[in-house]
Amino acid sequence: MEEEVGKALNGEENISEDLLINSGFVRELANAARESENREKLLSGNKFSGAKWKNDLSAELMIELCRLFGNLCFNNPKGRQVVKDIDLLNKMSDSLDNMEGPDLLNTKLILVLPAFLQNFCIDNSENIHLTSAILKAMSKLISSGEKLDENSLSSLEDLLIVLSDADQGAPLFDNLLIQTCVAVIKTAGSEINSDLVTSLI
Repeated sequence: MEEEVGKALNGEENISEDLLINSGFVRELANAARESENREKLLSGNKFSGAKWKNDLSAELMIELCRLFGNLCFNNPKGRQVVKDIDLLNKMSDSLDNMEGPDLLNTKLILVLPAFLQNFCIDNSENIHLTSAILKAMSKLISSGEKLDENSLSSLEDLLIVLSDADQGAPLFDNLLIQTCVAVIKTAGSEINSDLVTSLI
């Protein structure tokens, strides 16, 4: 995959649809996108216009897409615009609707999905409403009866703080997202992030 990643970073062409559904390629591209120089290369053109994901992404591919676009959204309005342009949030939301609780809660998806959404939402209040459907789908899975792992709390707490602090975040807190807040608080117990409690009051 090294050659394909090099072409994606340094070439002028759009990244092919076949590569963008290959979890191994997306994983390596996400690793490369940890570097700011590579993020700029990926965002310098319309390299993701060939993305044609279906509504049944596997948990494995979603994990790598969250890592890739979480990196591209990090402190970068261009990355957030790409996520909007390729309609990635709705594709992920529909895919979550087709998953079972363990697909989210027993994989790294429970860590990287909130982190990706956090990077999309920060300094992006005008588009924060676009996360509504994916937040509902995620919250449904969290409330499915599977126990939250304490190791997943930090990422969820950080996302909830960003949402509650955002000017346009309040309408997102429907019954499902409130249930997620309750699940996080119950799991954390006395170790709950005090910033989360303050932001929710």
